[in-house]
Amino acid sequence: MTFTDNGNLWVALDKSLVEYSPQGKVISNTNLASSMQVSELTFIDQQLFALLGRDNHQARLSSVTQLNDVVDIAASKFTDVQGKFRPDSDEFSLLSNRSGSTQIWLQQGKQLLQLTQAGAVTDHIWLDKNRVAYLIENHVWLLNLAEENSKPKKLPLNVPVKQLLQATSNALYAQFETELNTSLIAIDLKTNSLSTLFEGPFHWAQVLADNTLILNDSSQLKKIVSGQGLEITALPALTLQGRYYVKGNEVFLQDKQQNVWRYKPALEQAEIIGRFDENNLFMSDFSKQSLKMLGDNFVKTKNELVMVEFK
Repeated sequence: MTFTDNGNLWVALDKSLVEYSPQGKVISNTNLASSMQVSELTFIDQQLFALLGRDNHQARLSSVTQLNDVVDIAASKFTDVQGKFRPDSDEFSLLSNRSGSTQIWLQQGKQLLQLTQAGAVTDHIWLDKNRVAYLIENHVWLLNLAEENSKPKKLPLNVPVKQLLQATSNALYAQFETELNTSLIAIDLKTNSLSTLFEGPFHWAQVLADNTLILNDSSQLKKIVSGQGLEITALPALTLQGRYYVKGNEVFLQDKQQNVWRYKPALEQAEIIGRFDENNLFMSDFSKQSLKMLGDNFVKTKNELVMVEFK
């Protein structure tokens, strides 16, 4: 925000510039014709200048065994994050704001198909090849691509969902959070009924078929079996890099030493299977078959200083 010489206040709100009088009345509201967002405002010689910038994330695919094997997924000037493997295909989905708001896009060869149209999507996960679940304003929606002219369906849940953690064909595991509690819940997709698997602070979690929960708080991994915390002896004292994923009965995770681990909780065994580097830092999905990971990576931020003209 910045003040003019006559005492009016200019405020940058995302891609809009709002002018207020000294009494707090809105004088004007101008939407900038730009894909960039305002980060700074200033007046020089009675002229308004704005510093514009873009978010600096790009979805990437990389091998954990060959570090030079890195591919940008639909590289663009827009914010692309949360790449996911579409099951039983060679396609990828991601969240992108290239249409103005963050939506799910599917890469099919060299083509990009926009799957969702409304709201601002904050998370998504595939249930199977055709069904994708996603979040808009803490509500869960389902879209079935196998249905002709399919329309998204909102699940009738009475809890605010913060993250979609994991999915099977019949169940969706999620984190829901209130001011007092954080819980790991299972959503039965046939009945829309909820069951609570864990209550307490955690940042991310995965569920194995034998009632084993793998979760973390403050970047430390924990194992809980039938409600009881068990010591993890197969892994050294490591700090997690980000999210981790269950594939079958194995967990694939990153550590801050840039190692990629395969961890088998049932056998309490673990091994380093590869590495990652600054070309792809934050895992968003993992392929057990190809030993490749999708991730969110920082790219160089582009800034522009512009003089704002009003017509």
